[in-house]
Amino acid sequence: MKRKSISLNSFIFSVKSILTVLFPLITYPYALRILGVENMGRYNFINSIIGYFLLLGSLGIASYARRDGAIIRNDRKKLSRFASEVFSCNIILTVISYIILVSCIFLIRKLQNEYILALVLSLSMFLTVFGVEWIYNIYEDYIYITARQIAMQIISMALLFLLVHDSDDLIMYSIISIIASAGGNIFNFVHSRKYCNIAFTFKCNFKKHLPKALVFFANAMMITIYANTDQTMLGFMCGDYNVGLYGTAVKVYHVLCSILTSASIVGVTTLTNFIGNNEMESYNRSASHIFSIIVTLAFPFVAGGAIFAHEIILLFGGVEYVEAVHSLIILILGLFGYVMAVFWGQCVLVASGREKTLLYITAASAVINLIGNFILIPNFKQDAAAFTTLLSEAVTALLAWSVGRKLVKIDSGIKVIAQSFIGGIFVAAVSFAFKQWVHEGLIALFSSMFLAGAGYFCIEYLIGNQFVKGTALKAIMVFKGKLRRKR
Repeated sequence: MKRKSISLNSFIFSVKSILTVLFPLITYPYALRILGVENMGRYNFINSIIGYFLLLGSLGIASYARRDGAIIRNDRKKLSRFASEVFSCNIILTVISYIILVSCIFLIRKLQNEYILALVLSLSMFLTVFGVEWIYNIYEDYIYITARQIAMQIISMALLFLLVHDSDDLIMYSIISIIASAGGNIFNFVHSRKYCNIAFTFKCNFKKHLPKALVFFANAMMITIYANTDQTMLGFMCGDYNVGLYGTAVKVYHVLCSILTSASIVGVTTLTNFIGNNEMESYNRSASHIFSIIVTLAFPFVAGGAIFAHEIILLFGGVEYVEAVHSLIILILGLFGYVMAVFWGQCVLVASGREKTLLYITAASAVINLIGNFILIPNFKQDAAAFTTLLSEAVTALLAWSVGRKLVKIDSGIKVIAQSFIGGIFVAAVSFAFKQWVHEGLIALFSSMFLAGAGYFCIEYLIGNQFVKGTALKAIMVFKGKLRRKR
């Protein structure tokens, strides 16, 4: 199978991520204003609970399938058998997860009061199984995923404006959010026949798949602990109002994270394939390229995002959510730690078969997060949750780097960081100047994004950032090629 360009896939995945940003810029502020802080707090709290059952139903199978499937992706017969077994394991585990969820709804009073909301949001568990998105990761088919995402976002946006009109429409909003995030997954299952034949089988070979998948599950569980428990603990310790505030900051944070880690996500399959075929020179070269992409993009996001956090919150939620500004600033400052944790964890440790090492690292970070939340949330509420997230990501990044640097050679890593830092200072200066001189916040935000962004990449080109120079030269070559064809 011909390997696809990491840069191209990163661009396509980034387009998907950006579109995921643009649609919420229209729909999420509308929902926040219509439903209010309390209702959004209810939604975020129950969604965080469903996240645990979604994790239990998947049991790390998707991550395991993505890695091991990449090795056999050139053999349709082998992959079809592998995919059918993995899919069947996932179905059985999801049924068990549903049974436990229903039991918890009967036993826990806070869930009893929200049983309809919980059952609606639990549809994501069922749809995730049939999404088999790991198949598309194996074959790096990000064009299909992006096209499907655009279609479902347009449909859900139309439904939101047609059907959600007041604070009593929380259930309808929840249904629409499921359509937006997972409604297209049924199409995934049908379209997957292009690559392999998936069928349910009771001979799903649990003994073969579960031991490997459990390591990924434990890893995902640790990540979920410091990704979801913030909102869960806020809900139990402070109430829906604080969950609503923090959830708004987290929504923005996750959007930025998705854009910045697109290169890491799409690169894991290729990197795993390189290691599986013992092509270490190609692995080091591709890993260095991915590192350059995420570092180059991270600095301007952090610099500009932290300065304009107040305007971003007003854009998303309005004045009612302004108390979430400090939480967003803390989370944005933690972006660099997050992208480094994803790179060293997924592109280096997981791709190299060191997922157990990553498990120990994420377990340590999860413990820090839990202890920090218990100590700090009662006094500092949503800001404490943001700080413990920042701290956990920093610890994960540091520990993963300390192990991963022995497994991969990153060319010019320090140089790229220094170059991007210089450009980040420029972005911070321009953003600060616009914020001081332009009194209309949104005009300052968007003007700064355009001018500071353009200036940043010009500076990076001039000081020799290899990713920026390479991308610019490729764009010029493509443009010249089109001109020649027209002539």
